[in-house]
Amino acid sequence: MTPGPDPTALKMATLVATRLGEALGSNLAAIYLHGSAVLGGFDPSVSDLDVLVICEDPLSDAEVDAVATSVEHLDLPAKGLEMSVLTRSEARDPDVGRPRFQIHAAIGQGGAARRVDGRPGGGDRDLILHIAVCRSSGHPLAGPAPEATLPSLSDAIVQQAMIDEIGWARGSGDPVYLVLTAARASEFARTRRLVSKVEAGKADAALPVVRAALARQRGVASPIDPADARRYADEVEARLRSDRTLTDAGLTEARAGRVKR
Repeated sequence: MTPGPDPTALKMATLVATRLGEALGSNLAAIYLHGSAVLGGFDPSVSDLDVLVICEDPLSDAEVDAVATSVEHLDLPAKGLEMSVLTRSEARDPDVGRPRFQIHAAIGQGGAARRVDGRPGGGDRDLILHIAVCRSSGHPLAGPAPEATLPSLSDAIVQQAMIDEIGWARGSGDPVYLVLTAARASEFARTRRLVSKVEAGKADAALPVVRAALARQRGVASPIDPADARRYADEVEARLRSDRTLTDAGLTEARAGRVKR
C-alpha cells in the first residue's frame, strides 16, 4: 500500500488540476496524480509531476490549446510536468500496443508547453504503465477513484510494457534512466508490485551499477560505466522474457481479456 501523495507534489498538482478544470469545464471526467509523487522518491529538485487526465469526449482544437496553455508558467518541480489526456473510452479500453490519446503536454524549463496532438492516431505505448500505476496507486485530483475509469491490466501486459520501456531507455543515452527503468522492471518481475524507480533501485542496491544510479538520481556525482548499465538492463530483460506469462499465447490471451472489472 502506498503512503499517499507527497505533500509538496500534491500542492503543485492541485493547482494544475484547478487550471485544467477551468480549461475543460464539463468535458472533464477525472484527473489523477501518479509517478514518484504517489509511489515515493519525489524530490522537487530532481523530479517531475506526472498527471493523467480523463475527458468525457474528444477534444476540440480550442480545448487542445486551452489545456496546453492552462498549465504554463506554474510552480512546478525541477523537471516540470508530464501530462496526458485521454477520453473515457480510450482510457477504459486501451490498445495495449499503442494506446490512443488526445494530447501530451510537457512543461520544462522556461514554462512553455511542448505538446503532441494524439488525435490523428498512432498512440503511445508508454501509456500502458501510466494507466497501470494510476489504477493501482493514482491519487484523484478530480473525479472518481481510478478503479471507476481505468482498467485492470494483466501482469503479462504490464511486463511487456516494461520490456518496451527498457528498449526505449537503451536509446536515450542516459545510463541512470536505463538502470532505474530496469530496476523497476526487475522489482515487478519479483513481486508484481508497481513501485517508484528509486524504491526499485534500493531493492537491487547490492549491485554497484544500481547504487551509482541511485546516487546520481539524488544529485551525487557517481560514475557509471555505460557498459555496466547495458549489461544490467540486458540481464533484467532476459529474466522478464523467460517468464512463461510472456509467451506469445499467454500475452495474446492477456490482451483479449485485459479489462478485469
